[in-house]
Amino acid sequence: MENRGKSSSTHGSMRKPVHRFVLLGVAVVLGLHLAVNLRMAPSRRVHRETLQRGSKATQATATAAATAPRESQDGGAMHVRDVPLLLDTPGCRIPDLVANSSEVAPYVVDYDMGGDCGDPPPLVRSTDDTLYVDKEALDAYGVPAGARPQDHVRCCYSAMWRPQLDVVVPDWGPGSPMPPVDKRKGLMWDKVAYGNDIRYGDECVPFFEPVVVLHEFVRVNCTVTVAASVTQLRDYHAFVPVRRPRGWAADADDAGTKDSEAALNVLVVGVDSVSRLNALRTMPRTLAALARLGGTTMLGYNKVEDNTFPNLVPLLSGLSVPELRRRCWADDHGGNDAHFDACSWIWKRFNARGYVNMFAEDTAWMGLFHYLKQGFVVQPTDYDPRPLLYVGERDLGRKLRRRGSRVCLGQRTQLEVLFEYGTKFVRAMAQQRRKFFAVVWGTSLSHDDLNAPAVADDMYERLLGDLEATGVLNKTALVFMSDHGLRFGGILETAQGRLEERLPLMHVVLPEWLRARYPAAADNLQRNGGRLVTVYDLHETMFDLMDLSSLEARASREGSLDRRGISLFSRIPGERTCAQAGIPGHYCACQLLDPVPVSDHRVLQVAEYVISEVNSMLSSSQGAQGSPCAKLHLDSVLDARKRALGGKHTMPILEEQYQLVVRTQPGAALLSATVTYRLGTSTMQLDGTINRINKYGKQGQCIEDFKLRILCYCNNSQQ
Repeated sequence: MENRGKSSSTHGSMRKPVHRFVLLGVAVVLGLHLAVNLRMAPSRRVHRETLQRGSKATQATATAAATAPRESQDGGAMHVRDVPLLLDTPGCRIPDLVANSSEVAPYVVDYDMGGDCGDPPPLVRSTDDTLYVDKEALDAYGVPAGARPQDHVRCCYSAMWRPQLDVVVPDWGPGSPMPPVDKRKGLMWDKVAYGNDIRYGDECVPFFEPVVVLHEFVRVNCTVTVAASVTQLRDYHAFVPVRRPRGWAADADDAGTKDSEAALNVLVVGVDSVSRLNALRTMPRTLAALARLGGTTMLGYNKVEDNTFPNLVPLLSGLSVPELRRRCWADDHGGNDAHFDACSWIWKRFNARGYVNMFAEDTAWMGLFHYLKQGFVVQPTDYDPRPLLYVGERDLGRKLRRRGSRVCLGQRTQLEVLFEYGTKFVRAMAQQRRKFFAVVWGTSLSHDDLNAPAVADDMYERLLGDLEATGVLNKTALVFMSDHGLRFGGILETAQGRLEERLPLMHVVLPEWLRARYPAAADNLQRNGGRLVTVYDLHETMFDLMDLSSLEARASREGSLDRRGISLFSRIPGERTCAQAGIPGHYCACQLLDPVPVSDHRVLQVAEYVISEVNSMLSSSQGAQGSPCAKLHLDSVLDARKRALGGKHTMPILEEQYQLVVRTQPGAALLSATVTYRLGTSTMQLDGTINRINKYGKQGQCIEDFKLRILCYCNNSQQ
């Protein structure tokens, strides 16, 4: 609850500097699941030397199965012949890197939150269906001991809701295409952010003792009066009312909506911007909990694009962003003004099978469907806590550090608010025996800093424990995952940092009875832990989880290399390549490249080509007054690597692939790009997009297109 008036309390430290649990023993089984044994150090701060010893022991165990010999990484860049392998299949060879190698060690530091969201603690708390004043918190607000609390504390709550439009938007697709460009007008292109339109009731209901609340969302106002000091407080809380799946009539048979052994619930828990290696460094307690639950680690999970949106769209739709634009999300000028309602999202498929669904994410200002976008006309899922999280962040959000996300919503962290809602939802579904599909995605404590996930580790571990306590995991497929590794910061200036950013965290946890009943499917999942996989595969897996009746029969078949998405319950061929999996070359981790001198003539030629491509893209944004972005120039090449393409047996090498990191001016942007160089013609072609790997602040705020914004240095930029 945020202080809105005078208060004698201050916002102190968040249990002071937080980081580094001592990692005393971790065992990783390649291709199977992570088995982690951890103990807590007596102090919340753990010295980096201790962490490095634990992580190196972890990696030594993990690489025992690698076929290639290990050589020290301390002496500089390694050649491909020296690298031990995490994945070694005909289609994909991924280097096996030490989590705390000397290359990344300078960036692994203790993380200090800079304060404590819960100082003073929240005055009002909620259960699954009640709201009450926490009497144990009264002392922190100066209420005298022995006094009648109601004489000093007055609280009331008001209903809060998102208006529901009475419209039905049909899906657009091959059988029902989008209107032509000149017809794209009306509700779907009205540029109104309906998800941010939150209304409040006029009545404010007084309470102090626990009171049953019948509303889904409420706004709480409190006044604390102590002597001459008056403090105004505000907070927001949510509840989970009974609700049928969309499209199911009130008088329809309810049996199809109930959980059973014919289908599994699906729960996706996300931690934004965390690579598998960074999870080993910063989230040992969470990994230990996943191992205890029997999770399968997907070692070859490779991102398919740069940032969150193009990595989660394939999970939720089975489409790439360009495909989504062509099918159901496009305006009349190639921008982001269209709403997303007409797309065939996976939750609609779950609804059709009798599931209720929920999508929740913190850091609402840059939500998946709202950052530089317009969201949905109609609430997209049966349960959507955006009113709670959007208004909470807008009114109560605050930072504890000068830079980064607003990690606090009043007297709680954003992540705690998100997880409280997620746990309430799961408990409600368990009580109602409803089948459900849910996404709970945390961003606020992992997006901005390599070391910040250590602060979230306790919270994710506690969430997993709370979920287990409901008993619902016995009927649920739990996917614990990230979208990509950290996309900016000093670690991206290292080769290891750029590689691990392409390999996010993913664990899949299944009920024990399902593994016993469908052994072929369970064996395939474990085997696929050592295969190249993507979110396209996870999307396909969702359909198997909706209907288990033929799971074992499907599991007996080899996945087809002609399909971009292959269920994780099928046998994914070892011959699979990044191209076949839908991974652009720039983001492919299956590349063993040799270092090249940055002064090499061809490296400089490729670098100038990258800059010319950037300037060409930026010039496309110009209006009547010309481009708002300055023309960029090459400042220096910071890193260069290459590999030969083709050249098998006696065939000559016709192409080379280069990966560069360059610095441009003005703006000192660090750009990462992959280029194919054709030896015969000296022509070049970008393979994937160009990424910016350092923070860009407000340098590109003069344009709205996200892909160009990170490359642009505005002519009037003050940064």
